[in-house]
Amino acid sequence: MGQDVRYKAFLVLVSLILFLGTTNFYFLSEAVHSAAGKGGAEEEFSSLSSKVSALESEYLKLSKMLTMEEAENRGLVASSPIIVYTAGKLTLDSR
Repeated sequence: MGQDVRYKAFLVLVSLILFLGTTNFYFLSEAVHSAAGKGGAEEEFSSLSSKVSALESEYLKLSKMLTMEEAENRGLVASSPIIVYTAGKLTLDSR
């Protein structure tokens, strides 16, 4: 009877060791995969950051060149001001 309990305890311990070893291997491989992907993401972020910077400078240059007259010639329709009246919970706008 005592030997039967020891055998079952041995099987439980072996199963537990196999389970923990497998999960340890899985999480270790995921950590390595994540670390490898992080390096690529940092390079991509750096590349995108420089592209955004170039686009921002181009936008600022072009926005300084654009006048209201030229915008209207290109089809801009000036909007009328929107007036909003509120009284308590009621709201009325002038659209």
